[in-house]
Amino acid sequence: MKKKGVLHMTNIIILDDQESHINDIENQVRSLAIDDLHIRKYQNEEQFIKDIDNIPEYSIFLIDIVLSKNSGIEVAKFINTYIHGAIVIFISSYLDKVVDIYDAQHYYFIYKPELEKRLPIAFDKAMKNLKNFKETLSIDVKGKTVVLHSYDILYLERQRHTTTIIDNKQELKCSYKLDEMSNKLPSYFIRCHRSYIINAKKVIEQKREEFVLENHITIPISRSYQKQVEKLFQEFLMEHL
Repeated sequence: MKKKGVLHMTNIIILDDQESHINDIENQVRSLAIDDLHIRKYQNEEQFIKDIDNIPEYSIFLIDIVLSKNSGIEVAKFINTYIHGAIVIFISSYLDKVVDIYDAQHYYFIYKPELEKRLPIAFDKAMKNLKNFKETLSIDVKGKTVVLHSYDILYLERQRHTTTIIDNKQELKCSYKLDEMSNKLPSYFIRCHRSYIINAKKVIEQKREEFVLENHITIPISRSYQKQVEKLFQEFLMEHL
């Protein structure tokens, strides 16, 4: 059975094919004086993949893009699929590799010669995102309380007297109105239509009249909400990107 992460502990996974780089990264991480820190180090990506069941959820991964046998980007894709709440930070000595990092979900890129300068910035962003990952939403569904991870929700849709909450794994129906749901959800959820609320963290493209979410789901932006949506989405981008 896959182990769950301990919420109060900060789990750091370092993956690099050079021991000297691993030690340097570890020293820089420890210099940040993070409470309840637990670090695991891997010099071999194959061993890391074999050990994946022992990696806690909500871990921060520091991954070299160029590994001995595989691309760190491919390993990151595996992590994103397998570990809930993973935060991936890419590290590389080669700036020409930056163009490839967008093939995998990640939260920061650090050029190795700038590790000391960039790591605190990357960790500040990572810790904020971990807090978002751990936020939960409790709703009543047919007399039972269901707890969802807010971050996993793609969007909410209101039709007649029913609100449907959609994520990548399920659809849940409840009687809450969208105004009520807005008060329950984190600030990165945006009302873009009288019938829709979207998770801005799941947006891959914004158009004038619609959002494109993960899995290429399109959600309309009504004319009456366009100015408000533009303002809120720009504020979101400035805060989170």
